Amino acid sequence: MVVKPLDIKESDKAFKNSIIEIPDIVKNQEQRKQIDALFICSGDDAFDGWKGRTPKPGDKVVIDRYAGFHKSVEVDGEQVEYRLMNDDQIIAINEEE
Repeated sequence: MVVKPLDIKESDKAFKNSIIEIPDIVKNQEQRKQIDALFICSGDDAFDGWKGRTPKPGDKVVIDRYAGFHKSVEVDGEQVEYRLMNDDQIIAINEEE
């Protein structure tokens, strides 16, 4: 499964209508235990053991700060960080849009 960690500004926008509040004192994404990410894709057998809703491409998810394998890829001349991880490393799905 592949996710793209969101920077703190994108994260604030993604969760602005949810009950999750990000304290002003947390200025650096790396200070937080969990980080917000954009779900990109998964393999066919991902989420087999899940009950209820599973993330779809484009959903905002919460992952552990150190979860997965960090991979940086060049996209349109810019380095973009992705995480390759297991489905059980997703902590929550943001239902707010």
